[in-house]
Order: sequence, then C-alpha cells, then structure tokens
Amino acid sequence: MRTRPFLALLLALTLLIPMLAVQTVSAAVDTTTALSISLKPSMNPTYPGKSFTVAVYINNLSSVSSGGIATFQLTLHYESAKFDYTGFTPSSDATSTDYNVEKPKTNEITVLYLSPTTYNKIKPGHALITFKFTTKTTTSAASYPFYLDRDGTTPMSFVSSPSASENYTLKNPTSDPTLSESVGATLAKNADLATLTIDQGTLAPAFAAGTTSYDVSVPFEIAELIATGTPADPKAKVAVTGKALTAGATTDIKVVVTAQDWDVKKTYTIHVARAPDPASLITPSPTPTPTPIPTQTPYPTQTPYPTYTPYPTPETTGSDAGGGPPAYVAYGLGGLAAVELVAILLLLRALRRRIRPTRVK
Repeated sequence: MRTRPFLALLLALTLLIPMLAVQTVSAAVDTTTALSISLKPSMNPTYPGKSFTVAVYINNLSSVSSGGIATFQLTLHYESAKFDYTGFTPSSDATSTDYNVEKPKTNEITVLYLSPTTYNKIKPGHALITFKFTTKTTTSAASYPFYLDRDGTTPMSFVSSPSASENYTLKNPTSDPTLSESVGATLAKNADLATLTIDQGTLAPAFAAGTTSYDVSVPFEIAELIATGTPADPKAKVAVTGKALTAGATTDIKVVVTAQDWDVKKTYTIHVARAPDPASLITPSPTPTPTPIPTQTPYPTQTPYPTYTPYPTPETTGSDAGGGPPAYVAYGLGGLAAVELVAILLLLRALRRRIRPTRVK
C-alpha cells in the first residue's frame, strides 16, 4: 500500500485549514533560488561494521524563515544493500511523536514532520532530522550516494507556520541534495604489542604478546617507572597511564593498545612493587617507663600537750581578813597541805643544827 498520496493529502490539509480560518490569505512564496539543503554525515569515510548518521539541514533557514520550520515532508534514498537503516533522532526542537517516518521501499525513507498541537518549530541551525545507519560488513570500499528527492511528483515542501497570515512554501532546489558517502576497507583488529620495555627493573614473566599481566620489584630509591610499548600493527595506537610509584605499595601501570578498528582494545598491566622507605623500618628504642615514687605515709598527727592549769589564787580566811597572819590554803601537792610542808622544812632545819659537829679548840 502506497502512503505518498496520503502524506501529500495530510500536508495539503495542514496548509489549507489554517488558511480557511483566516480572512487574509497569503500566496505561497517560491524561494527555489534561495533554498540550500544539505546532508551531513557524522563521519566520511565510514567502514564495514561501523555506525554513522546522516543529518538534514537547511543551511540558510534564517534568511528565508527566521522563525523556523513548523512542517516538512521529504524522502531519503540510500543503497540498502550496503547500509542498514537503524532509526532516527528528532531535532533538538522536537520530539519523536512529531514525526511520521516510514519505509515504503527498501531503499527509501519518507518523513512527515507535523506538530499539530504545540507547533514545535525547528529553528535555524538545527538539524531537521538525523538518520542512523550501520555499514554492512560485506560492503566494499567505494562511494555510495544518499539523496533527497521530490518524492516522485510531490514537491519536497517546508512550511514556516501553520498560520495562514505567515504561510509560505519552500520548494526544493532544481537539483536533489546529494551526499557521497565513502566506505573504506575493513579496519584491522590487531591490538597486540610487539615489544614492551621498562626503564627500571625486570618484567616477570618475560614479555610475550599474549601475556597481559607482569610483575616488577624496584627499590625505594626508584620513584617512577616508564613503560614503552610498540604495537604489532603500525596502524594501532598505544597509550600508557601512570608512572609515579608509591613507597611500600604496588602501583599498576597500564599500557592500552587500540587497534585500527577503534572498538578493539587490549590492556597490558605492569604491577610495580616499590620497597618501603628504610627509615620507616627502624624500630625506635622504647622509652623507659619511670618507676613511680611511692606515696609517702604522712606522719601521725601529734597529740597536743595538755593545757596548763594555773594554781588557784589562795583565798584569805580568818585572821587574814582581819589583818592577822594569813591562813594558808592547802594546794594539791603530793597530797600535803602547805602548812604541813612548812612544818617539815622547819623540822629538818632544827635537826641539822643539832647534828652539826663541834669544832675542836
């Protein structure tokens, strides 16, 4: 079932309905000589098995319609025996639901862009649509055309606005926009190294293209190690990451080989063990623990001497009060009264006199 008449009718209705709603109708503007459309590939050449894109641009849109494009219809032709169509990416100003993309034939892709509710305009400088392709692995090295055409008898049309007062149609140029996409020879997938050398130490095991892991030991004095690799395929590329070494630890240095086919990579890893700093291996003499001084036992608290009690003042009695000889009051001295003590003293004195020897004349 052919969809071109339907698409053409839908586009005509899109242009006609707004015109009927507005009293002032503007005629379509033919800008054939001003229009410039191009197809831009993401890479050229491409290679068997590789993916690429083809974007559609109106190069001078700002000079024709500064507001952008609200509706367009186009058909892209390509060689389906050489490339697989894998989908499309909408303009950055639109969404996928704004597009109706079909394949009425194996080598054609028809596109109708219409945003009926929001009128998303594709602004100048932005791709109208981007087609995605993958080059078949069986495609030979040559150039193959991609081109836009008039979709048979239907003009390739672009509408600046659904409003009738602004409406005009941009007709396609006299020649179809064409892209010549080149396909190169199949890319080599060899990501082996032919040699791997280091400026310090020795690889263990010895280098072999199929061995991807190596060990190296270096003394503390070696702070960095430089690895150099030569690819087996001159079209491959080699990148080395890391060279500074950490003392007392193992550092991985990676040598990454990218084949001519950039999707094929191989990584060789060198595990470099650097000795620790000798100063960190010296065990310091332990600091002697001082013998604690025993806590001194405090002297016992001295019992205070008893408070001296003074003798009492003798009391005057009897004749002492009347002016006569004092009457002595007994003091507590050895249980004797003072009067008794005096009497004893007088007695001892008398006895001394009595026993004094007589002098010889």
